[in-house]
Amino acid sequence: YCDAGYVMENVQQGSGIDYMNRGLNIYREAAQDSIQPLPVLSSNLGQMARIFAGQEKYAASIPLLEERLQVISRIDKEYTTAPVGWTDQQLAYTYTVLAYSQQMTGDKEGARRSAEAFERTQAAQHPDQQSDIMNYYALSGNAERIQQIYNRLEPYYREKEDTISRSYASLLYMYAMGLDNISRGHEAYQTMSRYFVINDSLTQRERQAETLKYAQQMKTQEKELQLKDEEAKTTVYRILALALVVILLVIVTALWRLAIAHRRVLIKNRE
Repeated sequence: YCDAGYVMENVQQGSGIDYMNRGLNIYREAAQDSIQPLPVLSSNLGQMARIFAGQEKYAASIPLLEERLQVISRIDKEYTTAPVGWTDQQLAYTYTVLAYSQQMTGDKEGARRSAEAFERTQAAQHPDQQSDIMNYYALSGNAERIQQIYNRLEPYYREKEDTISRSYASLLYMYAMGLDNISRGHEAYQTMSRYFVINDSLTQRERQAETLKYAQQMKTQEKELQLKDEEAKTTVYRILALALVVILLVIVTALWRLAIAHRRVLIKNRE
């Protein structure tokens, strides 16, 4: 139910929520008597919360994230086989979305506490996690943290991928939004201009990739049609050859029987 709902929601907004809720309720009920469903329950809660946050349904996202924090706490206490650092990473994933959602609903104090809780996790030191929390800092206009995260992530993405990537473009967009919120409008404009250039390049690259993909598909389909056409022709030729052989056999048999009949008539006439 959770997987089906997630796919449906990505295809059409609102179509998969009931499925995801049904899946969550199954996990919640199972988790009352066992700790085994807890990791998957945590993951699905976070997934659904991110869907709501992406749809700007922040008030619906917050209760799911708070429930996830309770599930993670229970895992930390009861789940002896959890991998090292797993709960820390799950907390980091949760606090980034929670801080942003709380800020969007006007709970600035709660958002600040969530961001501080995120910063206390070990996972917060990893660049990929910091890109997530930058949404909150850009929204709240925390100039110091915005600049710190950007200064760390910019060379990281440059070395990891290149400057023409979705990750790099997303970083520039969030940095520009943060600069705009702290009244550094000129820098925000310059950064947003870079973002638009990179985004246009990415769009063009993706279109070219799609064009090449479709061209390759057309070539493959043409080859498949040619093969099928050749197979059809071969089949027709085989049928024609078989038919000719059968006709020849019929003619030869008929001539042979006529010859025998003719010989019998000659013998009879002589007698």
